[in-house]
Amino acid sequence: MPTDSRKGVFFDLGGTLVSAYPSVAEHISQSLAGFGYPTPHRKVTAALAAVPLVFDSPENRGWSLTRERSFAFWNGYYARVLAHLHLPQSRHTAIARHIYDKLSQPQGYALYPDVLPTLERLRCEGYVLGLISNWEAWGLDLIDQHGIGQYFPTQVLSGCAGVEKPDTAIYTLALAEAGIAPAQTLFVGDSPQFDVAPSLAVGMAAVLIDRHAERQQATPQRIRSLRELHDHPFLQP
Repeated sequence: MPTDSRKGVFFDLGGTLVSAYPSVAEHISQSLAGFGYPTPHRKVTAALAAVPLVFDSPENRGWSLTRERSFAFWNGYYARVLAHLHLPQSRHTAIARHIYDKLSQPQGYALYPDVLPTLERLRCEGYVLGLISNWEAWGLDLIDQHGIGQYFPTQVLSGCAGVEKPDTAIYTLALAEAGIAPAQTLFVGDSPQFDVAPSLAVGMAAVLIDRHAERQQATPQRIRSLRELHDHPFLQP
């Protein structure tokens, strides 16, 4: 089949295909208990809601490119969460490192239930599948251990490519690797800023997956489940 006649569907990873399991709050609660600071889950959840997680500030750009930058970014964030929980500052570094380590391994994550059926259907229907994600290089192990690597001939992670969303260069790189035109490709991600805007900028179609109905005003191209892709206009004959 000629390259120009193929259609592709590319995906983000975190918040789109995988999430922390059982949850980020649970991982933090387990770490706190292990250090002798049992904390009600509701308090951890409230702290996470109260402490902003900012990816796009100048000082945080490049957070996913190396393990060192990743640790600095997440250690700072977890330390702010621990401060909000009134944990002793002298313990922040050790506890934050423990949380980081728990959330930097494949077993700390799980696929959303709609992922495998959707990927299998798209592959059977002949779509070119790809992955573009701001994730450290160990994300390749996560992809393989959760059984989705087989679906993605093109896997472009910022920690391997050396470029990070929303830089459109990471999209251009993935499209070139897949050998497919932007106009023939739909991108699915959970961030208006890091997924929808840059993919549209390079000429792809885009859809926002908003699993928890948190961004109702973000874009008219919004779905709650990957199962809804079946009815997306881009994927109609």
